[in-house]
Amino acid sequence: MKRAGLLLLGLLTTVPACAADLTVSAASSLTESFRELGAAYEKAHPGTKVDFNFAASGVLLQQISRGAPVDVFASADETTMDQAQQQDLLAAGTREVFAVNALWVVVPPQAKVAPRSLKDLTGAGVQRIAPVPAAQADVRAKLALSGALKRPLVVQFNNNDPTIVPHMQAMYPQMAAQGGARPLPRVLPPVGEGHCGFSEAQVVDALKAIQR
Repeated sequence: MKRAGLLLLGLLTTVPACAADLTVSAASSLTESFRELGAAYEKAHPGTKVDFNFAASGVLLQQISRGAPVDVFASADETTMDQAQQQDLLAAGTREVFAVNALWVVVPPQAKVAPRSLKDLTGAGVQRIAPVPAAQADVRAKLALSGALKRPLVVQFNNNDPTIVPHMQAMYPQMAAQGGARPLPRVLPPVGEGHCGFSEAQVVDALKAIQR
């Protein structure tokens, strides 16, 4: 089942763009596509250099609100762009939707009935698991952890992550310990803000922790 859904990715101009340089702050999920667009833009506009700053949308908004010089802001969600507008960070008339997401539901081949709409997912035959204690118990029962970890594992979360609530952050290492996993996953102190809001330097630090 495929369903098109609106994901507002907004553009805003906080300072007038320089003739030879363009600074773009964009959500991390746009890294690959925006680098391609940047190269194409530079080719079409000789003498112009496009500099990118990729991070979580909320982190980028904080940088802009604190005075970071940015010409274009591409957010991966409508809420962050609304906040930018409420703080008068948008240049009039520059907010645009330039991409949408499509929601896909992957169904196992052995499924007796494949859902055809989102409403079908509310049926009695569909098992739903949410990030709550009951879901953790289900994982613990069906995916028991035992033995040694095949590869070094380092766990690190963001501060104020709206997707992974604080009590879940401690739950995964606890489940590993209860399952007898050795060595245990190494949990690093939270860094960054939002969801997947890691800087390149923080990712490098996490990789170094795996090697130690």
